[in-house]
Amino acid sequence: MPNINQLLRAPGLERAMERNFLCVSVETSVAEAIALRNNLNTSPYLVTTLVVVEQKQVLGLLSERELLALLVSGKSLSTKVAEVMNSSLITLKLSDSPDILTALSLLNRYQLNCLPVVDDRQEIEGIITHQSINQAILACNSDRRPGFSPPLNPPSTESQERQKPRKSLPEAITTSDRHSPNIYNKLFGAISARLKATEELTHTQEQLQAFFNAVPGFVSWVGSDGRYLKVNQHFASTYNLTPEDFLGKKVGLIESSPELTHIMDQFLASSTSKITCEVTSKVKGEFHNYLVVAQKYQNGNAAVTVGIDITERKRTEEQLLTATCRLSALIENLQAGVVVLDEFERVVLINQTFCNLFAIPILPAALIGADFTDFAEKYQHCFAQPRQFKQRYQAILSARKIVTAEELQLANAKILERDYVPIAVEENYVGNLWMYRDITQRKQSEAELRNSLVKQQELAALRSRFVTMTSHEFRTPLSTILSSAELLEHYRYKWTEEKQLLHLHRIQNSVKQMRELLDDILIIGKAEAGKLEFNPVAIDLVSFCRELVEDLQLNAFNKQEIAFTYQGEKTLIFLDEKLLRQILTNLLSNAIKYSFNGSTVKFSVLQKQQEVIFQVQDLGIGIPSEDRLHLFEPFHRGSNVDDLPGTGLGLSIVKKCVDFCQGTIKIKSQVGQGTEFTVILPIGH
Repeated sequence: MPNINQLLRAPGLERAMERNFLCVSVETSVAEAIALRNNLNTSPYLVTTLVVVEQKQVLGLLSERELLALLVSGKSLSTKVAEVMNSSLITLKLSDSPDILTALSLLNRYQLNCLPVVDDRQEIEGIITHQSINQAILACNSDRRPGFSPPLNPPSTESQERQKPRKSLPEAITTSDRHSPNIYNKLFGAISARLKATEELTHTQEQLQAFFNAVPGFVSWVGSDGRYLKVNQHFASTYNLTPEDFLGKKVGLIESSPELTHIMDQFLASSTSKITCEVTSKVKGEFHNYLVVAQKYQNGNAAVTVGIDITERKRTEEQLLTATCRLSALIENLQAGVVVLDEFERVVLINQTFCNLFAIPILPAALIGADFTDFAEKYQHCFAQPRQFKQRYQAILSARKIVTAEELQLANAKILERDYVPIAVEENYVGNLWMYRDITQRKQSEAELRNSLVKQQELAALRSRFVTMTSHEFRTPLSTILSSAELLEHYRYKWTEEKQLLHLHRIQNSVKQMRELLDDILIIGKAEAGKLEFNPVAIDLVSFCRELVEDLQLNAFNKQEIAFTYQGEKTLIFLDEKLLRQILTNLLSNAIKYSFNGSTVKFSVLQKQQEVIFQVQDLGIGIPSEDRLHLFEPFHRGSNVDDLPGTGLGLSIVKKCVDFCQGTIKIKSQVGQGTEFTVILPIGH
């Protein structure tokens, strides 16, 4: 067998290559990968990193590091392995004939858990890990490892005496028998019995010695002075000695274990008949842990000891403790409530987040071992639908299938997302894991996103209506301007001054109409962008309203009359003149436009101490009830306006100006009878 140096530098990785490793595809979910690891019968040397392959090609690795990152981020266990795997790969090629030292150097330099080994076609052949390298080195040092064996009974002093050659014949041959005629017959019988007993004793000793030598533990017999009487072959071979090399030597000196020497001296000097302890001994340059059991015999004058190498067990326990501590820390710091149950639905592990989600006033440590079925019964009222929760809980337990991203609503309106993973060892069900995440904020964000999408769609429709409206509303005045300008160009010398002025006034009115439309659009844009300004100034409200009425009366269609009334002790108030003009102009213009011929528009103002009330009432076509929900939306027009001109911006401007002044607007309307608008604005004096 090669020595360690030869093994490390020899080309070829077959001795240190692990072929028993976990493989998953890119489409595998993280939950399925975890279940695969739980179902696999692992050993302390089996690497727990998963190799992600596709048609034998290595695509990535999935280790505890990636799983930890996934859980901390709060992502679902239904996430595909391809989304979380480490795709930055370092591989070894078999055709390059790398040695173990090269593999070890790569593992240490890049802090890798495992190193994939591929052939010329980049297909995976196996993996190299620190554990597989250690195994190869241990195999180089020793053909087998120490194991466990039950304590053996030592040879007693009586049996040792029987092994010594006798000096006389058996007592069955007496002195008187020597002169008897049957003396030779008796002597022959005694000799035959002696030979048979000796043969049986030799056979028994050979069997016992073979048994002792086959024991993989350290077996030794110690006298009352603490010196070895005998050791088995395994004991001696471990230190490259023979059993005879131990005879008469002090316990612990050859093994370089002063600790064992002290323990045995105290044990032999005491009245205790049996002890069990753990000691450390240096074997071939490495320290090993041994479980030592010692039992006295021969009335306490000697003892048999059995030593079992528990180094690997201790190492496994330390690794298990480390992994448990990491898992506990991970679960405790997860942004999710986690509870792990055994096959009897008793709590094995639970974190504080779980207790907080369901308002459990008990520390997690106090819940270990509790019956989780009682919890489900006691806290089902926390859910919006307690009966359905209980039925679903029982159905999941009965099916024992992975459940991911299942949503539940609590009675306090919170929304939880639940995962369930059954845990099995060697296909035997041993428990399950539940994970609950509070996704209330996420669901609210999704709802806001949907609302934003709806608003975007509404905005798109609004833009479409805007394009349609502007193209129509601008085309008419532009056509009028173009027509009048062409007529003036060709016929102004033939027309009277009065006819020329008529066409000039048509051009002016069309320009004014376009300017008013642009002003409306600009106000809507400023309001949407939050750029409207509020600049209150002192206004003589009576004079302001009368001038406004006179201007509108001159341009009134069908000669409708505006009846203005004012009630109040003071006429001087502080309001934004521009915003007030927009509000009243649009309300009165609409009242005039949609009133019947010859009707009267009532315009009243009531000034109070802290507010002023404007009321505009017409006797017109009214507003249908189905249009009132969209009345203040830009470009919306009533379904009964027919061919009456308009842009659908007036009431939208009114609403935005009223809101900007922190006022309110109310509407009463009946189709065919008219409409009444009431605007209330707060004022300053």
